[in-house]
Amino acid sequence: MMENKRLKEIANLISAKQIIDVGSDHGYLPIYLLKNDKIDQAIIIEINVDPLLNAKKNALKYGVDQKITYMLSNGIRELKSANGAEIIISGMGGNLIINILNENFKILKERLIIQPNNNEIIVRKQMKKWNFHIEKEVLIKENKIIYSILVINPKKENDYTESEITLGKYENKILLNEKLKAEKNHLINIYNKIPEEKKTKELKERINKYNLELGE
Repeated sequence: MMENKRLKEIANLISAKQIIDVGSDHGYLPIYLLKNDKIDQAIIIEINVDPLLNAKKNALKYGVDQKITYMLSNGIRELKSANGAEIIISGMGGNLIINILNENFKILKERLIIQPNNNEIIVRKQMKKWNFHIEKEVLIKENKIIYSILVINPKKENDYTESEITLGKYENKILLNEKLKAEKNHLINIYNKIPEEKKTKELKERINKYNLELGE
């Protein structure tokens, strides 16, 4: 049912028996978890009706519809409480993910599993600002794209250094080097296109951090 490596990796990181899947992408993740008895209950949240109906259709197909609550909401805005469930947000940009979490910050008491498609640094900066601990960062490569998955624990204090906020803390050094080289080249390309008088010290320092990490 679920051949997506990214979603399977997210599934492996879940520890609670309930999840809240925000922007569920056809409901594949909660359906997989319920079918394999990894969770007992799930809430699927979508901002539009059609994706929510698609998720329900798939859940009915796999016989897990009764274990899922379907919610039409702009992110987590309508949630009163997470009730011990882990919140999953994947497949969105880092800025959008932070905006979603910021809409209802008071309910963020359990682990969050976040997979930003870009701007992980924005996510790390916000976790530092909120003093939420980043338990783990995982890299997964699928269809030539390297994805980052962050496991966040609001109950522990954030211990990231400034360098780690920029570069992350990953165990897979091979994928990390590939990712950092691509990001560094992207930053250099941006830097070279900026007029000399508008080049910022911050951007140059970020490029230098990549060079130091890569030994270049």
